[in-house]
Amino acid sequence: MPSGHYPSNLVFPGRYVGPGDGSFPGRYPDISAGLTPPPGSPIFWFSAQSIDGALNSTLVDGQQIGTWVNLGSTGAGGNLVQATAGLRPTFKLLASAGKINNKSSALFVPTQWMQTANTATFAQPNVICAVVRPNTGSGTVADGNDAVNRNDILLSGSTWQLFAGTALYNSTLAATANVYHVVRSLFNTTSSTIRANKVTSTAGTSPGAASIDGMSIGVAGDATTPLSGEVVEIVVYGAGTQPADGLLDSYFDGVYGSSWPQ
Repeated sequence: MPSGHYPSNLVFPGRYVGPGDGSFPGRYPDISAGLTPPPGSPIFWFSAQSIDGALNSTLVDGQQIGTWVNLGSTGAGGNLVQATAGLRPTFKLLASAGKINNKSSALFVPTQWMQTANTATFAQPNVICAVVRPNTGSGTVADGNDAVNRNDILLSGSTWQLFAGTALYNSTLAATANVYHVVRSLFNTTSSTIRANKVTSTAGTSPGAASIDGMSIGVAGDATTPLSGEVVEIVVYGAGTQPADGLLDSYFDGVYGSSWPQ
């Protein structure tokens, strides 16, 4: 199937579907009704349940991931890619038996990462949500795709933190290793907060005012703080498109189970 062109024969509730080849901005690819879409209109959406954009029908357990299809409104131009075989994460068909409803994940070691090309620029406020299982107490889950345009959600000293070009905002919320977390990060200068496992931090130090024009997964935009762990889902919202926390909680609970961390 050519990149960026998808059938338009499947309807997702609340999404535009019409004639044409499926390249209408904001259209989800042909991923079938087996994948529950997140609320609202994410600009980037990476689900380990459909890494190939086809419910992982082309993947096998233990396979290296060269392309992770973007299901968000930025489309195929926002796909995560890694051209170098040795730097690719690994597909885990069963992330962990009895956890996160027996879903799949992408396993990253500190030499592995993925990145998108440049997309449109998205100024703050931005929201990055992640379902992730860190293996250690430090590392970047997701960030912008270069050293300038940074919206970095990371764990450092076993707490969830943010960086957007100026300083670290420390939520003081625990980023415990070897369990699955659901994390919502709001990048909005002095109003920035993190909601980890349905507990929201208090706003404080501004992480900065940087925008994003692409995404990195498993490493920071400046190629530092690599992640050791599993990434299950990344959902990114631009200004004015962020659903309320209650809607996000309901979505992640419905897909992965309501007990966090797990």
